[in-house]
This record gives sequence, structure tokens and C-alpha cells, in this order.
Amino acid sequence: MPEFKGGMARFYARLENIPYVFLDRMNNREGKTIVLLVIEKDGIVSNVKVIHGISKEEDDEMIKVIIRLQKWKPGMHDGKPVRVQYAIPINFRMVEDL
Repeated sequence: MPEFKGGMARFYARLENIPYVFLDRMNNREGKTIVLLVIEKDGIVSNVKVIHGISKEEDDEMIKVIIRLQKWKPGMHDGKPVRVQYAIPINFRMVEDL
């Protein structure tokens, strides 16, 4: 399976930079989203799609952040890099501003 450089904890830490869009914040929209993406043979992320989201606007923000992330360590099969489709759950929840 592919691996995010620095591990999945670092991946999720990077996703904390996804801003809540105004309407979602005002309407207290929270929940689990599922993002489908492909990790290419060279580790680049492609074909990012939100298959279960909380709003179109939030989905668009999520896709922008994920596309800008660094390369992944590609999946391997028989010692060769391969394309891998990957589904990632992301929880959105309201937190108090500090």
C-alpha cells in the first residue's frame, strides 16, 4: 500500500489546514467525509474525488489541499511501483476558536 511520507498522522495533521467554509460553519455541518484518490507510480496524487462529503464548497476545499500535498511513497507489487486507488476517511467537526 502507498504511504504518506511521515505517516498517516502527519497526513491528517496537514489536513487540519482545510478551512471550514462560512456556510458550513454557520450551519454547524459536521461529519465523516470519504475521499477517493489515486497514488501514481511516482507518488503523485491524482483523480481526487469526494465520494461522501458535507457540502460542495467544503469538498472543493478538501480537494485543493490534498492535491497540494507532497508526494507519497508509491504502492509496490512484486518490487515494482504500481498505481493504487485509496479511500481516506476524514472527520469534520466544529472546534472552538482559540
